[in-house]
Amino acid sequence: MARPYLDKASELLVRTKANGFDIVAHSMGSLLFMEAMVQSDLRGDLGSSGRIKNVVFAAPDIDIDLFRSQMGQIRNAPGNIYIYETHEDEALHISRLVAGGVDRVGLAHAEEFHDLGVTVIDLSHVAAGTGHSHVKYSAAPDIVRMIGRNLAQEHFDERLSDAVVMEYAAE
Repeated sequence: MARPYLDKASELLVRTKANGFDIVAHSMGSLLFMEAMVQSDLRGDLGSSGRIKNVVFAAPDIDIDLFRSQMGQIRNAPGNIYIYETHEDEALHISRLVAGGVDRVGLAHAEEFHDLGVTVIDLSHVAAGTGHSHVKYSAAPDIVRMIGRNLAQEHFDERLSDAVVMEYAAE
């Protein structure tokens, strides 16, 4: 259902005169966007313009082996790729059960992505507040601001992110 709209959005982004843009994909949308990146790379237009600055996967509900395979197929990866995860994500725990126990990217440990060139931000120590753990990345104002600052800088400031996550976790 979402795939045709992703194609239309992609066509619009190709036509725009914007110097750059960021992509944020949440949960199952991460799977859809990963597939779109693989297909775009196969066509030769992923990263060719250099306009995709950052890709953020928030609580990605993707089979970890599929994700590794997809990342291995992409030859011209766009900008920076970030994964916001938490090990307490109830929705991803249910998804893992439904998938026969296959780990989800949003539940994995940072070490599992070290060789893929992605940056993992673990929000496990951040309280979910009034929100659900599956949207933890958007439930804390300081975390939202941290994401915005990192995207605006066009590079990941690990010290900034670690400080915000740890400060927020201590509250």
